[in-house]
Amino acid sequence: PELPRIHNRGAHYVDADTGATLGDAAAKAVEARGGFSLELWVRFDDLEPWQVLFDSRGPEGNGLFVQLTDHGTLKLHVTGRAYDTPGSTNGNGIVESVCECDRHLLSPNTLHQVLFIVDGGPKLMTVMIDGVLCDGAAERQFGWSRFHPNLMHPNGAKQATLAPGLHGNLKKLRLYDRYLLTSEGVGNWRAGSVKEGVKAE
Repeated sequence: PELPRIHNRGAHYVDADTGATLGDAAAKAVEARGGFSLELWVRFDDLEPWQVLFDSRGPEGNGLFVQLTDHGTLKLHVTGRAYDTPGSTNGNGIVESVCECDRHLLSPNTLHQVLFIVDGGPKLMTVMIDGVLCDGAAERQFGWSRFHPNLMHPNGAKQATLAPGLHGNLKKLRLYDRYLLTSEGVGNWRAGSVKEGVKAE
């Protein structure tokens, strides 16, 4: 499904300095709190680096990409076009932002819930593993990541590729057209744990 716009200048926004009209005639009003969530239920046979779980990138590289890193974490790459006022120092090209879970949370031969939440209000990305919000643990001061404030949307290819390089089983995938609350992520973990016979802490 097409993901919602995270940032939109609107059809009739006029830059005060240049007089230029930004956006296109089909654009809606500014959507300051667009967002989305990507939930994966996965069982790894091993944690060999660079296994790909989800790839929706198009020809320009725009889209979502989830991959296992070389230190046993999952990282979400969000790539898309960013638009700003003419002459802005932020630029108007393609930008990439990443969100990574904490270390030592993934284990082979264990069913894990992985939930990436992208909230267009504060421009934050968070990740939950098995119903627990990553807070940075011992390696980072905090667990959330920021993304470019003018990222328009994360849409890429019309069809995503699922688990093309996975050693294991991608049992379930949910893609939400809004950001989930942390409590909703916990609820998904608890409900899914009961269904899959996994002990929820």
